Amino acid sequence: MAHPQLLDSPLFQVYFHELWGLADSISKKCFIVFEACPVPAKDGYIKIDPALHGVIAALLAEAANLKKMLAVPDRPGFKESVEQFAFRVGRTKLLNEALGYPDLSEISRAETRNSVEHFDQYLDRASLSLSASDGEVSGMALYNMVLSSWAVFSEKSFPLKVYVADERKYFNLDYEADLSSINNESLDLIARIRAVGVFKNDEGPGGLMVRVMRST
Repeated sequence: MAHPQLLDSPLFQVYFHELWGLADSISKKCFIVFEACPVPAKDGYIKIDPALHGVIAALLAEAANLKKMLAVPDRPGFKESVEQFAFRVGRTKLLNEALGYPDLSEISRAETRNSVEHFDQYLDRASLSLSASDGEVSGMALYNMVLSSWAVFSEKSFPLKVYVADERKYFNLDYEADLSSINNESLDLIARIRAVGVFKNDEGPGGLMVRVMRST
């Protein structure tokens, strides 16, 4: 059941605008990656592109923020009051209901984003389990690279921030993020927000001014 103050809040529409803005930004960043990494008709490529990985890291962070806005919590956050927690539970349930319970399966996966955000810790773990080797069972660690396909690399690879164009997937150590699915989920969410009556004539996410008064 929605918190009784939620529907009366003058800030209620802001949640939709914030979701729309995040989904729009995520989708645009996905298209930047897709356009920068075409799949060639023949041959292939390997390139180093730290800037592109910055775009991917940014869209993964935005995906995490979007997820938090719609994920129904099961316990209070750090220093979150009982009242705030009850409000957040009601708010997330009401938003999901209003948007027809959007599928955010890929957006909700946190493992890859965590491995990027805390990259040094994950790298420490990998460093303890891997060693330099020239043996037949060895592989090649790839860092900050873009491959047109895994097929361009003949050796077994250990990915450290690697984007593979023909799969539209981002790999970091043992984790992966499907950017195509993330983009599709973002576009679907935008369509659901547009279907909410008050936003039907809006061209995109924007700002607004709302008159408010503090409770006494």
